[in-house]
Amino acid sequence: MGGDRRELAFNPVGFQGSAPRHGEAEEAFRRALDFNPNFALALAFLGCPLATRGADEEAIRSAERALRLSPADGLVSAYASYAMVFAHFGAERYAGGVVWARRLIEKQPENLMANYLLVAASAMQKNSVMAAEALARLLRLRPNFSLAWVNSTTPLIGWPIAFSKVCDRPVFPRNDCNPPSRRDPRR
Repeated sequence: MGGDRRELAFNPVGFQGSAPRHGEAEEAFRRALDFNPNFALALAFLGCPLATRGADEEAIRSAERALRLSPADGLVSAYASYAMVFAHFGAERYAGGVVWARRLIEKQPENLMANYLLVAASAMQKNSVMAAEALARLLRLRPNFSLAWVNSTTPLIGWPIAFSKVCDRPVFPRNDCNPPSRRDPRR
């Protein structure tokens, strides 16, 4: 990691431009937790790369602990919520994904990622009314929304399958319903 430490610190979920570096991010957060096991922000951040590599239960535990340690911290809440949405969706517990996406949207109504995750989780729950409402809100926020955009912003393991399932739901736009390619979580 060397000279990239400062850059990684300002890019907590491990994105480096378009190249995900979740493995390095996970390693950095674990080192921070070695120094202070009660560092709520590191626990919240850690949940995102854990969910990225499919460690859903560990991501949920990390996010829940972060929220218990620092329930009023907005940044902890935001990243823990992301981890919870990703982990619940990845574990195919779509009701939990809906709950956490809604919590994030309550705090950040214009958050595109939270809104498209709500569309996806609702569609996977077969709740076409909720999915259609969430999609309408998402299209107001980003009129040119597409799954190509999702692919470029959400490099999560297992999401090609998840997105192909979502594309089968009639509420989802089919303008470019090609699932994202599997990405290497170690980068």
